[in-house]
Amino acid sequence: MINDVYNKLIQKKDEITKKMLLTRTEWAQNHANAIKDEWIEYCPEKPVELPVIGVDGGMWVSETRTGAVFAVDAVAVYGQGMNWELLDSMAELGFLSPGNDAKDVVSLFMEIMEMKLALRGLNGLKNVNAELVLMDGSVVKKGERSSRVRTAEGAVNLEKIESIEESDEKKAYEKALIEHRRALVDLLSFREKTIWISKKSRSAEIFGSEFPDSVILDLSTDSCGYTKPRPIRMRYLPVPMYYSFVRLRRGSKVLRVDFSGDEAFLRRVISILRSTETKGYPMQLLEAHRKARFSKADVRRLSQVLKLNLIKGPQWVPKSLK
Repeated sequence: MINDVYNKLIQKKDEITKKMLLTRTEWAQNHANAIKDEWIEYCPEKPVELPVIGVDGGMWVSETRTGAVFAVDAVAVYGQGMNWELLDSMAELGFLSPGNDAKDVVSLFMEIMEMKLALRGLNGLKNVNAELVLMDGSVVKKGERSSRVRTAEGAVNLEKIESIEESDEKKAYEKALIEHRRALVDLLSFREKTIWISKKSRSAEIFGSEFPDSVILDLSTDSCGYTKPRPIRMRYLPVPMYYSFVRLRRGSKVLRVDFSGDEAFLRRVISILRSTETKGYPMQLLEAHRKARFSKADVRRLSQVLKLNLIKGPQWVPKSLK
């Protein structure tokens, strides 16, 4: 009963509030030695303005009685410094039946689209020559997916996703895994131009705490800088890769950056990203995210056009319980 919860709130309010308000100073003290060993202050006074491409994707899945309808897209934004323009995009709509693993399959489609857009940009689409391509997310998850495929030889079709056209859901997933592997191998061949940036990271390798490294760094440091590069340990990666937590602006959140190169290369990447950052995040990647995401209005419009309220059938659950 909700009244019982309010009674508990009166009893435990101070205790819970104290735990929630663990101060930055306490965090810094708890991890002072480790922070000193790992965190390197670095805030280049003269950021390097060079053109970059930011790539991100979006997805929408809605379950029906016989499967799942989905939409997926990806966007590439090009620019230098704080300037940006739409460079390229891809989109697809389809239906999966029976749709048992629809969200997993559709997220795979989205990642393939993102990598194909990145490859088109790296291969000189519209005569664009970018210094870096910024991919949303970590290469680790992409690599883990690709490790499920033993071999994936052959060129990538950059125009479409072949697996979406497969009517059998299981075969579509198997084809998508192969396409994913091929695209990742090709993308990582541009090892000095492809950077993977994660807004959220749950890795805890640096401090060995139950809290993610990113949380400890956010609460224990404030300056621009980065952690010492560490190797990415995975069963499958075609090239040696490393990761570092980076802060582009004093007081902003740290970002996880996956890259292939040495510490000097990482410093150059930071100098370039400093010229593009807004609130601690690269402008081009932020704009790609904004253009690729499915808003609530988009979801309503798609649902209305596809008449999903009729396809899904009557709902037995009262609205008050949803």
